[in-house]
Amino acid sequence: MEALSILRQVVSYTTLPSPNLRSFLESNGLDFVNIEHLYEKGKERAKIYADVAAHIFEKATRERPVAYLTYGHPMYLDEPVRLMIAGAPARGLRTHVVPGVSFVDSIIARLPLVVGPAGFQVISADPLVEGTASINPWRSTLVAQIGSFRIPTADGEQALAPALLAPLMERLLEQYPADHRITFCDLDESGAEPLFLTVPLCAWSLAADGVNYATTIYIPPIDPANGGRENGF
Repeated sequence: MEALSILRQVVSYTTLPSPNLRSFLESNGLDFVNIEHLYEKGKERAKIYADVAAHIFEKATRERPVAYLTYGHPMYLDEPVRLMIAGAPARGLRTHVVPGVSFVDSIIARLPLVVGPAGFQVISADPLVEGTASINPWRSTLVAQIGSFRIPTADGEQALAPALLAPLMERLLEQYPADHRITFCDLDESGAEPLFLTVPLCAWSLAADGVNYATTIYIPPIDPANGGRENGF
């Protein structure tokens, strides 16, 4: 309700006008400005994020108040939002974050997974592969943003390449037994039914063809009392 109230009072911008989002906005009589053109072919992702934040800053100085619409919870692995929050004070702008249902909420509800005293961790795939982030195999884990493993295509687009998941899986095999079960969680933002496919870590390629930009991997914690096998869901 808070989000709807705010959206009725502002100019809204989004880079992700999916059918679901369009339907929601239209059914509530809300307009939006599509800025997905900022995702230019061949442009580095960091530059895209910086351009999105700069665009919103520029509009906010002229049209305030404005809103930036993003999926799920804005504070979960959303680099443009991070840049906006960090850069707003220097520009004399104030920010207000309206929480939403994140991909984490959706996945743990559908598995289902009860987050207990041992805790829970969410990590992006890129820093895990680069070695700038570490994983604790004793806790339930979500490895997000698998869709960042893309390659350029002949038409200048970016395509997911299952083979590019190999470095990530090799990194995981350093932490988990080869037969440890992992679940590929596909929360397709187009409105399609979510797909959850569980395979042994060593057989990850069986699920790789279905990977898309919205795929997250769930990894249950290892259980030292069970020879290092997973605790299950």
